[in-house]
Amino acid sequence: MKPIEERLLPVWNRWNGVIPVWAAERAGIRPDSLRRWAAGNPEVSHIRRGVYMWYPEDSPEEWEPDWDLAPLSQVMATAGPDAWLAGGTTLEYMGLGTVGGLTLDVGVPRRRRPLDGVTWWVSDERPTAVVAGFPSQDAHRALLRAMPYLDSDKAEEAMIDAWERGLLTASQLKETETAYERRFQWKAPIIR
Repeated sequence: MKPIEERLLPVWNRWNGVIPVWAAERAGIRPDSLRRWAAGNPEVSHIRRGVYMWYPEDSPEEWEPDWDLAPLSQVMATAGPDAWLAGGTTLEYMGLGTVGGLTLDVGVPRRRRPLDGVTWWVSDERPTAVVAGFPSQDAHRALLRAMPYLDSDKAEEAMIDAWERGLLTASQLKETETAYERRFQWKAPIIR
């Protein structure tokens, strides 16, 4: 294994097989060195600007990324170090209800270039939780953010799961129920 690869292993493992140029730079690897290493390397794919995917044949056993999270990692790598999971994506990766979507909801402090399958939520809100290894909204904020885009069954399931798992306080549940009633024009289910 080359010295640059040994230095990249922690980044690669943390990012589930993905290497964001900005994260490699934080680990002390210059972007031009990373580009030269990746150019013509059959184990590396250039996914999009500033994001590589590395499939090393001889990685140590203790370094095993969660390949199921690689697509999410690619989006979060593209979004940058100040991005966080938001709305329905937070609910999905927290396992609240059966929320799942065709797009990923990602919170960012300023606009990003359009990316297929991603909804950028521009906000000055800060992440308050960690979900799937990424900064994220907490369950309460995610429910409020996702409510306008969920059908009543999905919203109800997510609210019930969040309450039963202790992820909502009584006041947060009340606020979420109010958002539910405003969205669907009928009484929220009795959860308590």
